[in-house]
Amino acid sequence: MTPEGLSEKAGVPKHHFRKMIIKELIDNACDVGGGRLRLVNSDLLEFHDNGPGIPLEALSIKRPLVSSKHWRLGERGALGNGLRAVMGALYCLGGHLVIHANGKATKVLIGDDGETNYIDQGEAPDTKVQVYCDEIGNTPDLLSFKLTEQMAGPVVKSSKAIPEWFDDEAILDIQRSAEGLTAGEIVRQFRTGYEPSNPDELFTEVDAVDLLAKMQKHTLERTPKVRDVGPGLMPGWEYAQLRGERENIPYVVEAWVEATPKGSGNISVEILITNRAISLTSVNANVQKKGRLNIETQFYRYQLPGSDRDKFTLGQNVDYRAVLSISSPYFPIISSGKAVDLDHYVNDLMRVLSKAGKKAKSALNKRKPKEKRITIKDAVEQLLPDAYEKVSEGGRYWANARQLMYAMRPEILRICKIDKFDDATVTQKYLPRFQRPEWKIAYDKRGALEEPHTGQTVGLGTVEIENYRGRTANIGFDRAARPSMVFGNMPAEGRFNKLLFVEKEGFNQLIRESGLLERYDMAMASSKGLPVVAARALIDHLAGAVDGFQLYVLADFDVNGCVLADSLVTDRHRYQFANEVDTTKLGVTWEQAQQLHRQMKSEPVELEKQNTRVSYAETLAGYGLEESAIDFLLGRHLDEFNEQPMRVELNAFTSRELLEIVDEGVSGAKVVPKDLQDLYAEASLRKRVAEYEQKLRKEPSPRPPYGLRDTIAEMLTEEPNLSWDEVLARLV
Repeated sequence: MTPEGLSEKAGVPKHHFRKMIIKELIDNACDVGGGRLRLVNSDLLEFHDNGPGIPLEALSIKRPLVSSKHWRLGERGALGNGLRAVMGALYCLGGHLVIHANGKATKVLIGDDGETNYIDQGEAPDTKVQVYCDEIGNTPDLLSFKLTEQMAGPVVKSSKAIPEWFDDEAILDIQRSAEGLTAGEIVRQFRTGYEPSNPDELFTEVDAVDLLAKMQKHTLERTPKVRDVGPGLMPGWEYAQLRGERENIPYVVEAWVEATPKGSGNISVEILITNRAISLTSVNANVQKKGRLNIETQFYRYQLPGSDRDKFTLGQNVDYRAVLSISSPYFPIISSGKAVDLDHYVNDLMRVLSKAGKKAKSALNKRKPKEKRITIKDAVEQLLPDAYEKVSEGGRYWANARQLMYAMRPEILRICKIDKFDDATVTQKYLPRFQRPEWKIAYDKRGALEEPHTGQTVGLGTVEIENYRGRTANIGFDRAARPSMVFGNMPAEGRFNKLLFVEKEGFNQLIRESGLLERYDMAMASSKGLPVVAARALIDHLAGAVDGFQLYVLADFDVNGCVLADSLVTDRHRYQFANEVDTTKLGVTWEQAQQLHRQMKSEPVELEKQNTRVSYAETLAGYGLEESAIDFLLGRHLDEFNEQPMRVELNAFTSRELLEIVDEGVSGAKVVPKDLQDLYAEASLRKRVAEYEQKLRKEPSPRPPYGLRDTIAEMLTEEPNLSWDEVLARLV
C-alpha cells in the first residue's frame, strides 16, 4: 500500500505503475481469450474478453497469495504480479476499477485500512474491466500493449505438466506448497502413466523425489513443442527464431527487426515479450566495433562467447528497431515480481537478433531508397542517445544542454555536410523534443523566480526548478535563528499564491523595493526572451500545488510579447500543462498600447520577412487578439506610420505608472498555512533562543585554547572534506 513497498515487491519502478496495471489486465483478458484493450480517454481504459469476468474476491490485497509458477504448465503469461499488485498500484495512484460481470457493475477500490470496498454501480449488460486512473491513457508505449491481443493461447499445447520439465528441487517446491493434497491428486496434474500404490496418502508425507522419478519413467508422450509467436506479429519487419533447451526445458527465442539507413549501429529494443505477454524488463542493445553485438539488461552487459562474437554480427552503418520474445514452460525468476532471469537466454537473443537484423539490412539494400539529405533535426534524434550516455556517464550525472550540443557537434557537421549551425537550434529546439523522460538534462537559466518576504531566488533552469518543486518545509527545532526572520525553505503553498511574470529583468529592483510582492504574497519571475520549459513547468506546478493560484504577466505589446504571454500557459510540443492556470495580463494590453501610441510612445519594428505576416496574423488571432490589434502589430493599419509594424514596450510607462498597474490589477487573499502547530512551536522556540542569545552575548567571550590553529590544521589533514569552520564547531 506504499509506492516504495509495492515497487520492491513487484520489481517495478514507481514511474512504471501504470504500465504494470495495463500489462496485468490485458494479460488476464488474453488468458481467457478475446482480450482487447480500448482507450476511452486520458483517465479511462477498458479491457474486454470472452470470459465470465474477474471474481470480486480476487481483487483483495489481503487474500492468500496463490501462484501457479511452480507447476510449469506452459500457460501464456505466467509471469508478472497479478491482481493484488494492480489494486496496490491503483491505491498508490488514487485510482479504482469498475468490474462489469454477471449483469452488474461494481466499483472496487482499496481503503486506507487495506480493506477492499465494493460499491454497486447498477446493471451492466456486458463483461469488461474499466480502469479509472489519472493519465493512464497517456501512458508511454500504450499502443505496444495492443500487441498482446495477437498473442492469445498457451505457450505449450498441453493441459498437464510434463514430468521431464521438473528436477528434484522443483518437485520439492510443489510439495512445500501442497498442504492437504494427496499423492493421487498431485500425480493427476502430470501427463504420466504412473499410478501411486497409495493415492490417498498426503503428498507432504511421501518421498517427492522418488515419486517424480517414477512419473518420468512412465511419461505418456514426448516433450511437446513450444509455440512460437510467429512472423505475423510485426508485418513488414524481418523475422528469425531459434529453439533450444535448458535443463530439459524447451524454449524458443524470436526477433523481429526493422532497419533504417545511414545510422551508426544503434539498436532500439522496442518491446521484450515473455510467454506471449509484454514484459516491463528493460533491454538495451548496440553494435560495437567489428559489428559485435552487446546487450545490457538487469544491471549486466553481455557479449557472445568465443567465435560466435564475430559470427553473429550486425552492420554499423544502419540503425535497427527490434522486438524480442522468449517462450518457455518455465523461467527462472529473480524478483518478487517474477521477472525472467535473462542470463539463461541472452546469448540466443543476440544470435536471433543478428539473424533478423542481417535480413533487415539486406532488405533495406534491395529497396535502394533515394538519397535523402540529413537535417540537423535528424542528426540530433540519431546522435542524442549516445551523447547523453557519454556526457552523463550512463545517467549518473546531470548533463548540461550545451555539453550535449558540443558532444554531438562534430558528427552533426559531418553527417549533415555543413560548416556551422546555430547552437540554440540544437539546445532549445531539438534537445527538448528528443530527450527521454528519464534523462537528467539541465538547461541554462534564463531568468529567475524571487519569493516575497524571504527574498530567496531560484534560477529558471531545469535543475533549479526540479529542486524547487521538490522542496518541503524544513523548520527544524534545532536551528538557532532570530525571531524576526521568516521561515525559510517553505514550499510554495506556504509562502505565496500569486506570481508576477515580467518579460524584462530591468524592472525587478523597482518592483522589489515597492513592497508589492510582500503586500500581496506574490512571487516574481523574469526571463530573457521567451520562457523556457522550466518556467512553464514551474507555473504548472504552482497551479496544481497552490490554492487559488493566479498568474500575472507584464510583457511588451509586440509579437514576441504576445507569444510569451500565451506560451506561459498553453501546451506546446515541448511541454504540455497538467493544470489550468488563472492568468491576467496587466500590461501592456491593447487598450494601454493605443493610449501610449497616441502619446507617441510606440515605435516601428521590422519583421524578419514580409511573407510571415500571414502566418503571424493566424497565430495572433489564435491568442485571442482582435483584428485591429493584429493590424497594429503587423503594419496593416492606416495612420501616420504608413503600414509600419509597431510595438509598445513596458519601458513606455513611467515607474509610478507601472507600479500602479500592478497595484490596481492584483487581488486576492494573503497566505495563511493550514497547519500552524509546528510553525507556532518553532516561532516560540526562536523567540526563546534569541532571548538566551542576548543574555550570552552580555557575558565575557571565552578565550581560544592554546594551539587552536595547529589543532584545526591537523584535523583538516585527517578529514580533508571538512572546512575550517566545521572543525571549529566541533572544538568549541
